[in-house]
Amino acid sequence: MANMGRRANLQISQWFTQGGFFEGWEDLANCNGRFDLPWTPNHRPSFEEQQVMAEVCSDCPVIAKCARRGLSAVGGFYAGVWIPWQTMTPESADTRVIRIHNRRKLKGLAGNGA
Repeated sequence: MANMGRRANLQISQWFTQGGFFEGWEDLANCNGRFDLPWTPNHRPSFEEQQVMAEVCSDCPVIAKCARRGLSAVGGFYAGVWIPWQTMTPESADTRVIRIHNRRKLKGLAGNGA
């Protein structure tokens, strides 16, 4: 079975390059090379995990670009905001509310380019 998620041992720039998503700004991200971060949990991240990601991203020089990318993502952390993974099974009402709320956060972070 193919690995559908991001492999934790890759730097962010390597992952984007392999996925055809690399645009050049990723090397400037605060998270680049941070293998200790909970990138793409298959479960709802804990409050602490969400706080860690938000803190790393809070003063990132490319947060708006990351947020714009996150708006088209199927799941994971973007700009410090967790987007629940979309699955083939029907998602719960709670997950749907989280997805909608967090996509609104990303739109705000993305600014006028969204």
